[in-house]
Amino acid sequence: MKKNRLVYILLIVVVAFQACKKEGEPIIYPSFGQLKISGSTSSALIIAVDGKVTDTLASTSGSDLVLTVEEGKRKISLLDSLKKTVLDTTITIKSGSITNLSNFFYTGDGLLFPDPDSTRKPTPGHALVRIVITDKNLPDVLNIDIVKLDFATGESTPVAHIDGLTKSAFSGYIDLSDPLSADAFYVIEGTDLSGNKVMSIESGNYGIISYDTDINVGLTFLPNSIISLGIGPIPSDGSLPFHDPLVIFKRIATP
Repeated sequence: MKKNRLVYILLIVVVAFQACKKEGEPIIYPSFGQLKISGSTSSALIIAVDGKVTDTLASTSGSDLVLTVEEGKRKISLLDSLKKTVLDTTITIKSGSITNLSNFFYTGDGLLFPDPDSTRKPTPGHALVRIVITDKNLPDVLNIDIVKLDFATGESTPVAHIDGLTKSAFSGYIDLSDPLSADAFYVIEGTDLSGNKVMSIESGNYGIISYDTDINVGLTFLPNSIISLGIGPIPSDGSLPFHDPLVIFKRIATP
């Protein structure tokens, strides 16, 4: 009986010792930083951190969202409304710092980023333009013709042809020279895969190449520019008679 009592007392002492040890150990709290997500998106994007949905990036131009995220390597995912992954990337979050995921454009079909080749240059005095379809009402794939049109004389000159332009990726770059006339502009005509002309000069529903987000300024040729352009919709308010050109990314190359 005394032996059992002694064992019982020893167990109490061991448990008490372990409890004291746990209470004396330092409690480690996680450190956090901030993740700033900013870009333009034509439809809302769901944000997930390490597989857990945390927020939604609104469907606006120049969207901006700041999340508080635990430090370390975090898997950041962008998903569309059907939970289809648009982007998966790993970002290192630093305690007390802001980490940026920015300067992107979501067309509703694909996530686009600026040209990673910062050394790219057009022919001196020329412009480089690449194109994607951003008008949801246009077919998903178009064959495109770029034409220099002189609105004063009606003269049109073929410049370039693009097969298989989509809504999810930019075309290759097209090198454009100065049209050398205040009445001449580069316009876009498009044919669907069945051979139907869905954008044409004759029908007045052509696209037009712009070099700035301000259409009033952008129609003036900008030498040494590198432009990523979207073929946008024809405004329903009648403010423009053609497909609204959307300048998505722009930079001026050093001559």
